[in-house]
Amino acid sequence: MKKITILYLFVFTSIVCIAQINPRLEKFQTDYAKDFSVNSKAVYLHLNKNILLENESLWFAGYVYDLHTGRPDSQTANLNISIFKDDGEFLHSEVLYTYFGKASGYLKLKNKSFQPGNYIIRASTNYIDSFEDDHSHTSTFKILGSENLDQPINQQPFQYDLQLLPEGGHLLANVMNTIGVKLLNHHGRGVEFEKGYVLNKNNDTLADFNSNKFGMASFNLNPKTQEDYKVFLKMKDGEKLESVIEEPETKGFSLSSTISPEFIRLSFLTNEKTYPEIKDHTFFLGLSKNGKIKTYAFKYPSERLTATFEINKDSLFSGVNTITIFNDNFEPLLERLVFNDFDTKRVSLKAERRKIKDDSLEILLSGMENQISNVSVSVLPGDTQAYEAQNNILSKFLLEPYLKGEIEDGAYYFSKDISKRRRNYDLDLLLLNQGWSKYDWNDNPNDNVKQPAIVQGFNIDGKIFERTRNRNQIFIRNERSGEMEIVQLKNDQSFAFEKMYIEDSTEIAIGMIGDRKGKIQKPSMSLDITPRKIKKNYEGKIPLFKKHLSNTREIPKNFVSDAEVLDTVTIHGERTADKKKDFFIAPTTSASSDYIEIDENIARSNMYITDLIQKKFFIVRRTPAGVEITARMPSRIAGDASLPIPQIFLNGTRLRDDLNILTTLLTSEVKSIYINRSPAAGFGGFNQGGGVIRIQTKTGSERSGVTSNSVTKITTSNGYQPRKKFYAPKYLSYKNRIFRNYGAIGWFPLVKTSQNVPVTLSVLNTLEDSLKIFIQGFTTDGQLISEELNLKN
Repeated sequence: MKKITILYLFVFTSIVCIAQINPRLEKFQTDYAKDFSVNSKAVYLHLNKNILLENESLWFAGYVYDLHTGRPDSQTANLNISIFKDDGEFLHSEVLYTYFGKASGYLKLKNKSFQPGNYIIRASTNYIDSFEDDHSHTSTFKILGSENLDQPINQQPFQYDLQLLPEGGHLLANVMNTIGVKLLNHHGRGVEFEKGYVLNKNNDTLADFNSNKFGMASFNLNPKTQEDYKVFLKMKDGEKLESVIEEPETKGFSLSSTISPEFIRLSFLTNEKTYPEIKDHTFFLGLSKNGKIKTYAFKYPSERLTATFEINKDSLFSGVNTITIFNDNFEPLLERLVFNDFDTKRVSLKAERRKIKDDSLEILLSGMENQISNVSVSVLPGDTQAYEAQNNILSKFLLEPYLKGEIEDGAYYFSKDISKRRRNYDLDLLLLNQGWSKYDWNDNPNDNVKQPAIVQGFNIDGKIFERTRNRNQIFIRNERSGEMEIVQLKNDQSFAFEKMYIEDSTEIAIGMIGDRKGKIQKPSMSLDITPRKIKKNYEGKIPLFKKHLSNTREIPKNFVSDAEVLDTVTIHGERTADKKKDFFIAPTTSASSDYIEIDENIARSNMYITDLIQKKFFIVRRTPAGVEITARMPSRIAGDASLPIPQIFLNGTRLRDDLNILTTLLTSEVKSIYINRSPAAGFGGFNQGGGVIRIQTKTGSERSGVTSNSVTKITTSNGYQPRKKFYAPKYLSYKNRIFRNYGAIGWFPLVKTSQNVPVTLSVLNTLEDSLKIFIQGFTTDGQLISEELNLKN
């Protein structure tokens, strides 16, 4: 059980620490941790650019992150991508295969559904969509066309929303309060103003303040009861705005904070009218993040109205901390969000423009020391206007999960182009003006939510209509990859293949096996592949699209050709694995091993694959029950004098006790076979000593038609999006302003950097004076990477 943490940090004398263990506190801490045991995953989607030309494709890389562990998510396998019109109408969806938190995909825009206009793209998972607290990712993109997309703006009265937000959530009379200011337009975007003033009823100026670029500011005020106060703003165009400050509470509490580079100072204030009622009460200060909470108990000292203490930043959680003051019933009284940049999980990459090879240009990535990273890289012309990401991987995983409100230009708060002092000041204004955190201490939506299952792969469920005697197994074969799985038929003639890797629009073959001769029968059946693609309209808040001011009439109709130029060469700085080792994951240099690619001569000399296995020094016995294969010599590894059994794999699937499917497998149906007779070749802790046999059958186009009448073939309408390499669009001109503003040069979605090993990327040389490189990603231990780099000649 968790126990109360005593406040041993630097404390002013006004704090009295309570050392008794409180069972209610333990329950409170346990319940909080339980609430965060679910909904721990978040998604970020890196687009190669946000503004595209007709006939281009949109490319993207997805990142799934576990907020609790601070590492790439290793469980998610299915990332759902959905595309919508700007009004939320559904258009298209894909499922991306995700491996250790990383996925990549693309969207072809060369069809009637994607006319010039604005679009929404959303990335999520079935797991994330099970919760009200949305950790999905939503971005926007625009397609420019030869016609002018910039329709006249409907001239309507401009409306402002001026919000005044007391720090901690309450404005208390007769104490000094900090009040946040936020000015929004009718689109919900911040509006910068020239100057702000705090006035009393006599129009005397009590305070003045300046706006940052997002229309946010703050000021201090000691309000009295029965007094009128207002805020007066002077806009840059001369317009004047004002808003009345709410009447302060006569009793209660107020929170004030001071943030320095080394510590955070917190003052918990009350007034003389409140003090007699609470002077002997215990209060709790909670510092919390992602289910972890540090709790400090204190009382107000005698005749003191302020409890103040300092917390060193190395004692806080990294990133966003929620500071909450509770009464002795653990009811929240005040709350404040602060960002701790100490030990923030961020590392840097460097890029260097290298020598030209033929018509290509090399970009060298470096900077990883003792770490391995997985990043995506977009290479655009130096004058690009096509990349308008409102967030990056840092703001997505370090800020958004903890804030209720929308973050305008979240990438700004982590930009290396802005001074750290300026960014931290603006970030604290953002958190001050957020008010309470996203987590609801009284009614958390996750309280009654069971941990949902994480979808991995696709399930194939079917039922046989007519079953022949003795046929008790079903096999499924991917005709593209040759991957095969075998399952038993259930008593009700149903079957299920779980967690299958299936690509969309792939041909699969299904057959029944199991009689003594191992023959395959074509089944009559029903089949269903789940989970199905998500095909529903966008139900979230419609994002605000930026107004694009370029005259798109200047873009020729065929500026982007249908032809494409192969553009990606990625060198990982590692030796290329021998294809035999890569394919078989086993030693191939042993004198006892043999790798055979089946040709016509081998197939003609060995009708069945078991004939070839027998020639390779294994014993093959055909019995009434099927076929048995053993090694010729007993092995000490086997532990006795019996003939050991080899480990046999068919298309990556281990065949255990039932080898019937090999009985009639023609050698002409096999693409290659790897045989290792060495007793040491076995691995995995089972049946060692018999060696290894790995059989890879031909894929659909390579296979003969021998079994076409014995299997049912279907083309899937569900599954993962097939992988595709990036091909640079072919533009009408590389000297034209249109290319320099909106063109794409390179996209590398799956770049892996090893420890201290540079990575070389090769792109088409378009003779640009400068390039702009956008890098997003993470390391295997969860460090985040976000770079915007300019490379000049």
